[in-house]
Amino acid sequence: MRVYLGISIFYYIADVVIKLYEMEFPYDYLDLCKMGFLLHHLFTLMSFKSIFVIDHYPWFLVFPTLYHPMMVVYPAFVLNNPIYITSVGAWMYGLSRPTYWNTRIGRSLFIVSCVLLIPIIMLWLGNC
Repeated sequence: MRVYLGISIFYYIADVVIKLYEMEFPYDYLDLCKMGFLLHHLFTLMSFKSIFVIDHYPWFLVFPTLYHPMMVVYPAFVLNNPIYITSVGAWMYGLSRPTYWNTRIGRSLFIVSCVLLIPIIMLWLGNC
């Protein structure tokens, strides 16, 4: 999982830099899809420190992280959004349980997941 996350960190950093370079002000910054993807990747980078240093990866943390590439590879799959939203809900619920909530990393990941809902809603509203 750490190898996957390490590769993901480099991908997200490169993607954010490329997006920022290619986006035209103000047009692209007003586009729900372009801003949604940019914010999604920026906010995801915020979670990498916490998720990278944990000792155990429970299923609810692995679920959205490992399902996400399916959405990229098969964007037209009709169940992508319901599966991904369910995985994010499981992530948030799992982190709200006392075992994780009573740790700084657990609370940090929960807060980042709440922030991540902003670009997820933007992507949903923009039909991206």
